[in-house]
Amino acid sequence: MSAKICLPIIKQSIPEVVEIIEQQKNNFDMFEIWIDYVKENEEMIQNMLQDLSNKFAKKIIVVFRRQNAELITMPFEKRKLIIEKLAEKNIFMDLDIEQQRKDLEFAKEKKAKVIASFHDYKKTPRTSALVEIIKKMEVFQPAIFKIATFCETEKDALHLLHLLLDLKEEKKDVIVLGMGEKGIITRIFGSIWGNEITFAPTSENEQSAPGQLTKEQLEKIFSMINK
Repeated sequence: MSAKICLPIIKQSIPEVVEIIEQQKNNFDMFEIWIDYVKENEEMIQNMLQDLSNKFAKKIIVVFRRQNAELITMPFEKRKLIIEKLAEKNIFMDLDIEQQRKDLEFAKEKKAKVIASFHDYKKTPRTSALVEIIKKMEVFQPAIFKIATFCETEKDALHLLHLLLDLKEEKKDVIVLGMGEKGIITRIFGSIWGNEITFAPTSENEQSAPGQLTKEQLEKIFSMINK
């Protein structure tokens, strides 16, 4: 498996977030923090992220959005402050091209390390449409391109894997994942075929997206494949 395993963290307090990272620092390659769920103020969130970026360089991903494409509650001006403070840190920011275009423009201006992402929690658009979305992402010069869509059929999963392979041929750093039961196969073969990162909670009730395998499940699968 080539993909780094990232632990998604959706908690309401800074102490909870920090405690989980400290507990799991030797078990995961990266940590994805969904900060729009954290109840403390933006200054405290900034301080937490700055401390974590110093201690866990290149291992932190910041997510502003909410699950299932719910509207972000943190105002844009406050998100800008966090992006600006973290732009020079070894920290990734996952910014959605549909919900966060202004964030992407600002992050590019500040030369932040960005994962430009697209999410569709209901379906997998046609491959041609996803290719166009990737082209729109290119404007923002992201470090990683991310596509995550819901797979209604097995063919949807195959289309995503073909897209992953095409993007790797273009020498892009990518994450292409299918959500839902039909998308599970993308989390396995995507990890083998070139995804930069795969997301795996410690338990199923800690999933940040439908269809995520736990770290234990992933490791069992890859231990069998590598026999």
